[in-house]
Amino acid sequence: MDLRADRQELDLTKGVPTSRVHAAVKLTGQEKPPRELHILLRNAKLRVVAEQEIDNKGEVELANVFPGRYQLLARAQGEAYSVSRISLAGAEIVGDVLPVTAGSSLRISITLVGSAMRVEGFARRNGQPVPGAMVVLVPKTFESKRDLFRRDQSDLDGSFSLADVIPGSYSVCAIANGWDLDWAKPAVIASYCKHPLSVVVPDRVAGSIELERFVEVESR
Repeated sequence: MDLRADRQELDLTKGVPTSRVHAAVKLTGQEKPPRELHILLRNAKLRVVAEQEIDNKGEVELANVFPGRYQLLARAQGEAYSVSRISLAGAEIVGDVLPVTAGSSLRISITLVGSAMRVEGFARRNGQPVPGAMVVLVPKTFESKRDLFRRDQSDLDGSFSLADVIPGSYSVCAIANGWDLDWAKPAVIASYCKHPLSVVVPDRVAGSIELERFVEVESR
């Protein structure tokens, strides 16, 4: 909680025992992790509160973590990664959110999946190309996988290209004048995707998928 009075900020986290998160990282389909692969913790306000590069053993330790629920993310140059599995004390955690209690020392196992796949297609309305539409790739499990969202703006011919798509099942929709929407909140975007196209991205490291049908542009 942040309180401000007379232009002073009161930090109520002082005195609260912090925690440590030690993670062993595995990658699906890759023997060695890429260079500069980082593991991050992000809070409900979408702020990164901890970040560390994994070591040569494929492990990482995040220190001084305050109690809360955090989304686990992975970041590397040149390729997108997503957390596909989290194991804590031998039990699997559903989704990618890690609960951290005060003064705890957590040892977890993280499985990542990476991809440089692209999803390409055309946005149209009544058969005509629509330039400038916001095209959004929405994961089927969007509530627990916000980092899988991808966006692009349709070109003059209505074409679009969504890069670095992680394997999984998605819906693709296009929204006219949608760039001021709060796309960080999946439920907001989902409410405008009334006629989406479904696409399944296979478990491949690289390549592209061309949508067989046009994406119908929807109004605000």
